[in-house]
Amino acid sequence: MKMKAYGQGLLVGALVTAVLIFVLSFGLYQFHWSDSTLQIGIWLIYALAALIGGMVVGKKLKNRRFVWGLAYGLLYFAVLFLISGATSGGWNGNFREMAIACGICLGGGMLGGMIS
Repeated sequence: MKMKAYGQGLLVGALVTAVLIFVLSFGLYQFHWSDSTLQIGIWLIYALAALIGGMVVGKKLKNRRFVWGLAYGLLYFAVLFLISGATSGGWNGNFREMAIACGICLGGGMLGGMIS
């Protein structure tokens, strides 16, 4: 049951991420946003995708939802980390940005689980 809930959460999180990255890239192309605006947009996408995925997992698992949401946030971050490493030939970011992204994913997933 837990694996199915996490699979559904990751699917929803991936869809949210894909749609919002498309919107962000359109905004970047259209309005020539700065790098700092782009970074904030990426962190907001992580937060929203983790929040919505955490809500999916919390609704499916019903008890200790904040724990399952937190675990979902960690799983979502791990998937992002692995995909980023695979597509860019390794992790090229700095530790500070990685820690912020991890915290955002954990917090978003936990909050999503709590409010589900």
